[in-house]
Amino acid sequence: MTDRNAAKVNLTGVTVTADALHTQRAHAHFLVEQKDAHYAFTVKKNQPILYTQLKTLPWDKATAKFYDRSHGHGRLETRVVQLLTGRGLTSHQASPERLAKIVRSQWTIENRLHFVRDTTFAEDAWKVRTGHGPENMATLRNFAINRLCAEGHANIAAGLREMSYEPFRARWTSPDQQQSKITRLGSSPGWLPPLRAWQ
Repeated sequence: MTDRNAAKVNLTGVTVTADALHTQRAHAHFLVEQKDAHYAFTVKKNQPILYTQLKTLPWDKATAKFYDRSHGHGRLETRVVQLLTGRGLTSHQASPERLAKIVRSQWTIENRLHFVRDTTFAEDAWKVRTGHGPENMATLRNFAINRLCAEGHANIAAGLREMSYEPFRARWTSPDQQQSKITRLGSSPGWLPPLRAWQ
């Protein structure tokens, strides 16, 4: 979302999640001071000072903990959410269970959209970084993913390969045919709903 679009959106009381790219003071200040919103940002080792500061907090004194156990990637995974303080938030807004749910929602976005865009289109390796280039490329990638999903491709990479064999063959279907394909796909395991580009 561009700065111009973000200024128009009412985020009062909303918790915004973002990946490590957006873990920046300016973004946090914008959300809290200008939009009256909350945020949950990911901190990784690419910000070594902040990462070290968080790692050295007195986690052994955390009394509010939430354990989330689930099956994923062929194994049993256990994640622990610990809460030291929740300045400015009520206990309901900042409970470990709620924070775990918020963090999980960001993982869902990462897994459904960014993972596909990075593994299929090598998005993280692209060098387009100036002007409207990044937004335009993201829009084109989202368009391609949406079209492939609408055409019934559950595997985007396989769909791109198939399309490359006959790139000019008309494949567009009517909205009724698309809904039929979406309904069939929706009943198959591991299906992801069509992704929507938002601009």
